[in-house]
Amino acid sequence: ERGARAAPVRRAVIVCRAMLASRAAPVALLLAAALFRIHNAWAGPPLSGYDGPFHAAYIGILHFEGRIPLQHESWSTFHPPLYYLLSDGIWRLLPSDATPRAVLFAMQLLNVAFSLGLGFAVYRSARLVFPERARLALYALALVLFLPMHAGPSVQLGNEMAATSLSALAVLQLLRVLADPGSRAGPTGLGVLLALALLS
Repeated sequence: ERGARAAPVRRAVIVCRAMLASRAAPVALLLAAALFRIHNAWAGPPLSGYDGPFHAAYIGILHFEGRIPLQHESWSTFHPPLYYLLSDGIWRLLPSDATPRAVLFAMQLLNVAFSLGLGFAVYRSARLVFPERARLALYALALVLFLPMHAGPSVQLGNEMAATSLSALAVLQLLRVLADPGSRAGPTGLGVLLALALLS
């Protein structure tokens, strides 16, 4: 009887091991993380999180006044402008009759994309540093995608996820440059990513 009860557990372990060995595993993790984030972005309060209303105010100044705010104008206006310019760009692409909730949801999806970029960068970096340890890369990907400290900000307004994602992509590019020092495009790409991270 005990063996019969343990059989489903053994099958589940076998399935999990097969999934970890599959090339589709990172794609499945990224897809699951994307669906999880999209759900949370729509279901949760759009201005929750770290200084959400102040980040929204920064975007509002860009959108309605067409200028980058001065450092002292709001709690979050000392941040670099790239994330806020991108958010304003998304807002301008929406129909003029879009509801406030739809506007905020669309801007929340920007951080969803940045968080998935972070996961991609962590996974590829782990594969470059530990090429013989594919499971380690998957564990790192799962950790960064589903760790609450990353999953939360990935659906909130704020520049933190943009800065983190672009910095991680810069680290990945640095690893690629070290692996192929003769590449001419590698250092250029690294410089661009570092600049974007600083602007975030």
